[in-house]
Amino acid sequence: MKNKLLKYIHAILTLVFILFVVYTEYYFRQNDRLANVANHARQVLERKEQWLKNDLGELQTAIAQKDGVLQKYDSFSEFEKDLKKDGFVLVAYKQDSLLIWSDNSFLIPEKSFLEEENSLVVRLDDGFYLMQKQKVDSIDLYGFLLLKKIYPYQNKFLKNHFGPDFFIPDSFDISLHPNVGASVSNSDGKFLFSLSDDNAGMGSRRGQKGVGLLYLLAILSGLVFFSILLRQLKDLKLGLSAFLVWGAGLVLLRYFMLLWGFP
Repeated sequence: MKNKLLKYIHAILTLVFILFVVYTEYYFRQNDRLANVANHARQVLERKEQWLKNDLGELQTAIAQKDGVLQKYDSFSEFEKDLKKDGFVLVAYKQDSLLIWSDNSFLIPEKSFLEEENSLVVRLDDGFYLMQKQKVDSIDLYGFLLLKKIYPYQNKFLKNHFGPDFFIPDSFDISLHPNVGASVSNSDGKFLFSLSDDNAGMGSRRGQKGVGLLYLLAILSGLVFFSILLRQLKDLKLGLSAFLVWGAGLVLLRYFMLLWGFP
């Protein structure tokens, strides 16, 4: 009984390795696909663009009425807290003089830069932001939505991170080039930025090396099992037939791997 179990142990291991491969590949496809992350970012941006526009309108109305009274908030400090929670920063210039800014930690760019910049997403000194513009008489209003905060240096207290509600891993990078990684567009279909994963390495998905190793172990275990069977066969023709069946099985397995997009 013990010898029979030892004979089939490699067949059992082969099945176990293949099951692990299928589960691991499915897990990484569902949970770590760059396209899924970009799609989620697109959905968050669609909501936040409108929220930022509404907050700019709130500030614009207060300035236009010349009394500084906000419609939806009792005080400007309450407005500032709400803006910070959403990852927003509002800045107002009167001609060339800075009039209002909602976040003291924000590195305010020069007005000349903001006037010349026509891109929807800008790279500022402390990170990437989506930018909106409005104007009230001689006052220029700018709204910024934090996409990714980037520090000049990092430690255990300061780490680069994406804005609130995006839930994008910190290992992901932003690029303003459409041909890098997965592109993110706004509701009008205009390109905003691209996302790429630093942990992917050479364009491979996270976990792909582990999946390949499991495949290798499954094939080696299967080869050992069939070599044991072939040694026990006395009929040479039957042995050759079994070998051909095993080879055809490998080819068929690879065919379905390519068909279903496995590595």
